[in-house]
Amino acid sequence: MESFKEIGYFWQPEYPEKQIAGELVYDPDTGGTIEIFGDFDDLEKTGQTGDRITILGLSQSGKNYSLFKCLKISSSINIPGIPSATYKVHVILKGGLFLDLDAVRFDSFCIYFTNLDDWLGHEILFYTIENNVESSIYRYSVEYKPETIPEYYIPGIGSLNFLYEHKVKVEPVPVIHKFSAETEFFVKFIPENPVGVHEMNTRYSADFCNFLTLAIQKPSYPYKFVGYIKPDPDSEENSDTIQIDIYQRIRSFNQENKRIHPSELLFSYRKISSNFPKYYGNWISFCHRVKPCIDLYFSIHYRKPLHLEDSFQKVIQALEVYHRRSTEFSGEFCTEEEFKTIYKNLLNQIPVDISQDFKASMENKLSYFDQYSLQRRIKELLRDCVDKHGSVIIEIFGKPPEWAKKVADRRDFFIHREEDQETEDLQLYIWMLQGSLLLNLMFYREIGFDEESIHKMIIHSRYFEKIQLNQGLKNSHET
Repeated sequence: MESFKEIGYFWQPEYPEKQIAGELVYDPDTGGTIEIFGDFDDLEKTGQTGDRITILGLSQSGKNYSLFKCLKISSSINIPGIPSATYKVHVILKGGLFLDLDAVRFDSFCIYFTNLDDWLGHEILFYTIENNVESSIYRYSVEYKPETIPEYYIPGIGSLNFLYEHKVKVEPVPVIHKFSAETEFFVKFIPENPVGVHEMNTRYSADFCNFLTLAIQKPSYPYKFVGYIKPDPDSEENSDTIQIDIYQRIRSFNQENKRIHPSELLFSYRKISSNFPKYYGNWISFCHRVKPCIDLYFSIHYRKPLHLEDSFQKVIQALEVYHRRSTEFSGEFCTEEEFKTIYKNLLNQIPVDISQDFKASMENKLSYFDQYSLQRRIKELLRDCVDKHGSVIIEIFGKPPEWAKKVADRRDFFIHREEDQETEDLQLYIWMLQGSLLLNLMFYREIGFDEESIHKMIIHSRYFEKIQLNQGLKNSHET
C-alpha cells in the first residue's frame, strides 16, 4: 500500500457546517495522521486530547474520506498565526462518507499480500530476446499470457479467488525509450454475509496471511485492502457498486520485499491446487479451534522480539495450548467423573487449622491435579512424532523425554524465577527452533498433508537447517 498526502476540508459528522482545512498523510509503517488548521475543541462534541473521534473530509482531488478512531496527539496556538492540531488516525476509508465504522459492511473485498505471486507461481509475462549476429540487432518482446485460476468455495468463509492486475507504463512520446510491465496478484473474498473491517482483518486477512507465511517460510504481510459495497436495491440514488480503499497501519511492514525462489517454498499453490479447498478449509477450522496457539506462534514472525526469552516462552506456551485444545490428545489422567471423587477425597485431607487463604490456594491447586503437566504434554507430542517420523525426530531432539524435561524446567524458571539459572543464549535459541519445528509439524498434519509429505517438509524446513547449523556450532564450542 503506497503512501499518500491529501489536502482538503474536514469536519465532524455532528457539525458539518464547521469545515476546517487540513492535510491527511498516510504511510504503511506509521499509519495515518491528519493536521488541521484549527481544531474541534470549541464544539460540544469532543476533540479533546484522549478522546477518539470520527472525522469526515473532502479532498482537493474530489475524494471522500472517513477517518475513524482519531486521537489528538498534539496542538499548538501561535500568536500571531494559525492554531493547528494533529490527530492519529486508526482507520481511513477512501471513497465514501460513513458515520460508524462498525456499520460499514463489505459484500466483497480484495487483499494484497507480499510474496503471493511467488507462492502462486503463475507466469503471466514472457520475455524473449532475439539476436541477429550479422547485423548486431537485438529484438526484445514481452508476451502477455494470462492464466485462469479457479474460484474456490470454503465453508464458513465464502468464495475465494486468486486474481491479478496487469500494469504497463510507457513514455507518452512518439519514440519510446522506457517501458515497464508489472503483474500484481491479490485474493478476492466474497463472504457468505457482508463483513466489517474488524472481521476482514481477523477472520480473512490474518488467517490467510499465516497460511502464506507457513508456506513461504518468511513473514507475509497484507499491504492493500479494497472493499466493495453493493448498491441498496431499495435506493434510487446510486446504482453502482461502491469501491472503498481501506488504509491501516501495517506493523513491521517491509516495502523492499524480496522475491522467493520456488526451491525455498515449503509448499506451493501448485502442489495443493487440486485440493486447495480441503487444505485451506482444514487450516481455517484449525485456526479457530486453537486461536491462542496461532497468535502466540506467529507473533514472533511479524515483530522482532526484544528478548530471546520472549520468543522461547511463546513457542513453548503455544505447544501447551495446542496439546490442550487438540482433539487427538486427552490431557487428563482420568475422566471428569473419576476426578470428582478423587478431588473430594483430597479436599478432606486439608488441615482444618490453616488460614482461609492457604486453604483456598490448596483447593485451587488440587482442582488441576488431573491435568497433564507441560512436560507430560510435550513428551506425548514427541512420542507421537517419533512413531510417525522415526529417526529424523531423534536427530532433531536427541532423547525426546530429556528434551521435554529441559524446556519445561526452563519455562517454569522464567515464570517463577525462584533462583538464578544460567543457560547460554545459543542453547535457548536452539530450543526455540526445535519447539517451532515441532509446532510446524503439527500444523502440517492439521492442514491435511500425508506423512510422506510431512517428512519431506521437515527436512526442507528452514528450522531444520538452522537447528543443524547451530547444534554444530554449539558442539564446536563445547569441544
